[in-house]
Amino acid sequence: MNKVFILGAGASKPAGAPLLKEIFIDGVFHLRMSSVSGDSLSRYPHFFGYLKERFDYDVHIQDPIGFVAYNDIDIEKILSAIDNEIFENGIEELKKVREEAVRFICLTLEQSIKYGPHKDNCYPDFVSQKINILKDDCTIITFNYEILLETALLYASLGNCFSYGIEVEKDNIRNFSGYEREYKENLLVLKLHGSSNWAICSLCNKLHLFWSQRYDDIFKENCCSCGDSLEAVLVPPTRFKEGKYLKKLWEIANLEKLWQIAREKIATADEIAIIGYSFNEYDKDAVSLIKDSIEANSNNPKLYIVDVNPDGIYQRIFSKDFLGTHYFGEIVLFEGVREYLDNKIFLKALPAS
Repeated sequence: MNKVFILGAGASKPAGAPLLKEIFIDGVFHLRMSSVSGDSLSRYPHFFGYLKERFDYDVHIQDPIGFVAYNDIDIEKILSAIDNEIFENGIEELKKVREEAVRFICLTLEQSIKYGPHKDNCYPDFVSQKINILKDDCTIITFNYEILLETALLYASLGNCFSYGIEVEKDNIRNFSGYEREYKENLLVLKLHGSSNWAICSLCNKLHLFWSQRYDDIFKENCCSCGDSLEAVLVPPTRFKEGKYLKKLWEIANLEKLWQIAREKIATADEIAIIGYSFNEYDKDAVSLIKDSIEANSNNPKLYIVDVNPDGIYQRIFSKDFLGTHYFGEIVLFEGVREYLDNKIFLKALPAS
């Protein structure tokens, strides 16, 4: 059976990872409380200077909760705005802003999931209960930057059985021995917006893959080929990928190939589980990918909707101008990841005939 799992931020929330709208709030809180070792508000002068100039936000005096609520903004919208500025005004003047914004995101995620194993981390059970590489062709499409899923795969002895779908030279794979071995092509982890453990060389443009959650550990390293510095491969849901900077990330990480694989896998799936993905309207490229691929699927796949508000996601998917229920053979709703794993059905929806 061809199974496709589409994971959004809600899939990682039980493990302590913040939702998109919470990353900025959590990050500022950690910095103000000095809860991240070696980090402080003063480490981000360009990023917070940009926020003050463009969004009238002063990190030293303003409440981040009020800022996010009033501006209806999250960290990926902020990163998209930075990339928009880079596209319009050139790379150099805003490169430091983006570097600091990416570090802010990665360290906030690190701190948030630092004690994840002691929380309701559903990924180990998800891997053990839903991933059967001997029986099924499994594809996990994720828009999350952190590596909670990969950690669960490694702990389940599947570290050498999955692929990111990207090609990385052997010398550029660091402390990730499981990934160097042969892997079975029926377990793909497609990270369509990049990952906190991917990096590219600023000079020779080679892609590097790390087994490390710590941003500062990764980016104190240099390129194995030319010795130059490395930068993170994090791409927000923006339409400015034609800009020089994002195009570089897009092409070197071969993200277009990953998106194409995702289209093919969704279009041939027998079963699709959408877990914690909210179909945000600004994430138009990803939403269109999912919609168009489902429309191209002639298998009438079973659809699982897994969310704290599954009825709301159901309404978004089956709105008048999106998808019809006739594309699916069966639609089942679960109110949360744990309920999905325990098969506690929230609502079974019958497709239109």
